[in-house]
Amino acid sequence: MPTVRYVAQRQQQKKVSVQALPLILLCVLCFLPLGLFGCNEVPDPKPVTMVSKVPPTAVQSEGVLKVGVDSGRAPYAGLSKGNLVGIDVDIAAALADKLGLKLELVDIADKRADELFVAGDIDMVMDVEESGVRLDRGIEIGPYLESGPAIFSLIDENTSSDLDLDILVGTSIVAQKDSLSAWAVKNTFGEQALIEADRIEDAFAMVENGSAAYAAADAIAGSYLSSNYGAVSCAMLLPDSKIGVYLGVAAENDDLAGALTEALINIRDDSTLSVILAKWLGSISSNVVASSVAIIAQSTELGLSPEGVTPGDVDTGDDLPDPTNAGEPEDEGQN
Repeated sequence: MPTVRYVAQRQQQKKVSVQALPLILLCVLCFLPLGLFGCNEVPDPKPVTMVSKVPPTAVQSEGVLKVGVDSGRAPYAGLSKGNLVGIDVDIAAALADKLGLKLELVDIADKRADELFVAGDIDMVMDVEESGVRLDRGIEIGPYLESGPAIFSLIDENTSSDLDLDILVGTSIVAQKDSLSAWAVKNTFGEQALIEADRIEDAFAMVENGSAAYAAADAIAGSYLSSNYGAVSCAMLLPDSKIGVYLGVAAENDDLAGALTEALINIRDDSTLSVILAKWLGSISSNVVASSVAIIAQSTELGLSPEGVTPGDVDTGDDLPDPTNAGEPEDEGQN
């Protein structure tokens, strides 16, 4: 007759055998043919090969798109922890991806785009406009967004952003003194409509606390800054002061201009551009500055100053934030 100790040993062996069964089955299954269970080692994924959609002669280095951005033009571009960041950086990356090219960023702050094209330092430049990057001889593609003096007010998900000039007639509008936005308010509504503030931040604070209903500021820079002021958002661009913002390429580079035109249309149509603008400017403001006009390529022409104003009379770069803050978009979904 088995002893109590012997019975206990047998029960323990059975317990161990049952617990080990799943592991034994797994080992057996992994030695079966791959086609049955696929337990063999998974092969490394093949590297993605980018296929360029532009001829090699259209860029300075085959397979690479060298894009010039101005780090002094936040939120278009700026430096954050030594890296170039901003609206133009994200758009350039999306365009390079559409073209099947690797992106290489070039900081062109305080440099002339025309000279950089001649030297072969860049293939494309961002932020071509009167108050931004100047391209005296080249091809501009766009616009990829619209800027210029704009009206800001308190807007949230429960209020409409619809605004027209008739509503603004007879009201007071705060703007940074000696700025293009202040000039536009006086030109559109008369001098009596303008309330001057030392800084655009002061104007936004007045709108936020209710001491003013409207402020005027550059649409892009103002939208970026206004996220610090609650529900203050861009409501409308002043129609007579709209400024298109373009890409630029060298004068004879028709191949790259054509490819970029198609790529820019694609990122607008698939909402990539909208996502980028909302990231930096907020969803409400981004809807105002997103360009809906036809995207075309055309030869550049020197911009003209507003009637009766000579260069130096207005600060065409008004309301630009500190570029060192360009890497920190504030409250992406709030504005």
